[in-house]
Amino acid sequence: MEGHLLRGSGCAAAHRCVERTAPCRWIAERVRPVSRAALDCRLHSLQRQPRSAKCHRNQIKCHAAANANQPAAVDTPSRAELYVEVQERIDLLLEGETDMVAAMATVACELHQSFDHFHWTGFYRVLPALKDWLVIGPYQGTHGCLRIEFGRGVCGAAAKTRKTQLVPDVHSFPGHIACASSTQSEIVVPILDERGDVIGVLDVDSNDPAAFNEVDQQGLEALCKLLGQLASEQETTGR
Repeated sequence: MEGHLLRGSGCAAAHRCVERTAPCRWIAERVRPVSRAALDCRLHSLQRQPRSAKCHRNQIKCHAAANANQPAAVDTPSRAELYVEVQERIDLLLEGETDMVAAMATVACELHQSFDHFHWTGFYRVLPALKDWLVIGPYQGTHGCLRIEFGRGVCGAAAKTRKTQLVPDVHSFPGHIACASSTQSEIVVPILDERGDVIGVLDVDSNDPAAFNEVDQQGLEALCKLLGQLASEQETTGR
């Protein structure tokens, strides 16, 4: 009866039995908490024991399984390689397209979605009635300036000189037009038709200083050359 009560009641029952019966004293001693020194001694003894070969193999398996759950490293294409991929996609997207606005919208979207350092990507067009002004065209990002006169700001300089403007710090560029206060660097590429006339510019802004380099310039100039050829074909066919 007392033994049954001890098993069902745990340590408290064992300590109560110590005063009444000698047989319970052995059980009470067994359930007393082990000292911290004894635990440390036991752990030290286990750590000094050599591991079996099976234990070692299990550890290797666990390590391999843990590494298998980690994502594999992904090779990031270089900026030059990314421009090649973008050019190929744009060639496919614009195959058979003759409308300039549709082409500009497609190029702006593809560029803006492909490069992390492109924070505003768009076009300014030259309209027949406004030969010395740039008018906002298709773009991606926050609102752009609606009209820019030739010679003003980075876009106006590109249109007037017919040369790419690669600006690492827009705040040091004379006459810079701050369409967005967050812009730190900019690149603007003119679009020329077969006669060499400016029909628009491609403008890319970045919130990072010195975000653009010669690779960007070469890639964007190739795309603008394609758009210039498309504009000339459109003028010739009248479509």
